[in-house]
Amino acid sequence: MKALRQGIDGATQERVAQLAGIDLTNYGDIERGFGNPTFETLLRIAGVLKVPASKLIDGLSRSDLPDEDPELTVADFIEARKQQRRVARG
Repeated sequence: MKALRQGIDGATQERVAQLAGIDLTNYGDIERGFGNPTFETLLRIAGVLKVPASKLIDGLSRSDLPDEDPELTVADFIEARKQQRRVARG
């Protein structure tokens, strides 16, 4: 999500949060993978970033998460995606 935001000229966390109608702290947490956004919040952020909401969690599936975690959240997906990227970079 951060890379998407940084690809937009002048798009700070504060500006994206403001345009999405969410709290700056909440947006920052979501961008770092610590937040637990609702689907509506994801749709709002995706709208501001001008991408489909699916782009925010693209490539993630249930198999990317630990088996012992029966309840999945968007934050889990985002964090799993970050882990995939770290592993891919080596």
